[in-house]
Amino acid sequence: NAGRIASGSATIEDVGWEMFRLMLEVASGRKTWAEHHKLHNALTLFNPAPVT
Repeated sequence: NAGRIASGSATIEDVGWEMFRLMLEVASGRKTWAEHHKLHNALTLFNPAPVT
C-alpha cells in the first residue's frame, strides 16, 4: 500500500523494504493474491491486426 507514503504513515524506504520482502516470499513459493483466488487471464503479447 504505497498510499501510506502520501499520507505520511510510512516512508519510501519502509514501503520499499516491504515490497522487497514480498518479492522474496513470492520467489520462494508464496502464492500471489491472484493465484490464491484462482484468477488467471490470458496474456496476449502479439496482436496480428493492423494498427489503424
